[in-house]
Amino acid sequence: MLDNPTPSLDNVRNIVAEIVKAVRVLQRLDMVHRDLKPENVMISESLQVTLIDLGSVLVKGLDEAKAPQGAQAPKGAANYIAPEYLNGNEATTTSDLFSIAVMTYEMLSGSLPYKAVMARSVDTARHQQWKYQSIQITNPELPLWLDMALKKACYPNPQHRYQALGEFLLDLTQPNPALIKEHEASPLIKKHPLLFWKGATALLALLATIELMLLLAR
Repeated sequence: MLDNPTPSLDNVRNIVAEIVKAVRVLQRLDMVHRDLKPENVMISESLQVTLIDLGSVLVKGLDEAKAPQGAQAPKGAANYIAPEYLNGNEATTTSDLFSIAVMTYEMLSGSLPYKAVMARSVDTARHQQWKYQSIQITNPELPLWLDMALKKACYPNPQHRYQALGEFLLDLTQPNPALIKEHEASPLIKKHPLLFWKGATALLALLATIELMLLLAR
């Protein structure tokens, strides 16, 4: 992201597909990475991906064999950890999906879908408001249906995320009619946040101009 701040959408799709392929290997072995972040994703010149730093990996079989020791602090970078894991619940493959979606969003926009935790403090991240910021605010050239796919993939509630990694990959390449239908039933601020705020700003400017004219006319 530092060396290639404006990658093509196709390149990002290819990288994400490679990350998903690696996570699927863990998934088949009943493992969850739990620390997916840009620093732990190595990309070759041919865009092949290798996941590193497996020290935080949850191995379900081994974890169940351990004696319970109470809730442990989540491992990983606060800006990429799924909310449920931050709050002390067990991490799952959908938690890894959350991290993948955040990285995808960051590759395409240079920013994060939620307010960044500057200190990378887990305690601070636990108390933040999970308010998704449309990617069209920072990259208006991206289609709305892609924004909806990213929003679903990193939804705060894991039950509302994609339940299969392949579904996310598919929706990165083509519009999902179900998401579009759900979006059309939403209020304007959720349907077209950029248009809403542009309109609100224009209205406020108009009201300020009228107020100024009235004051000058007195």
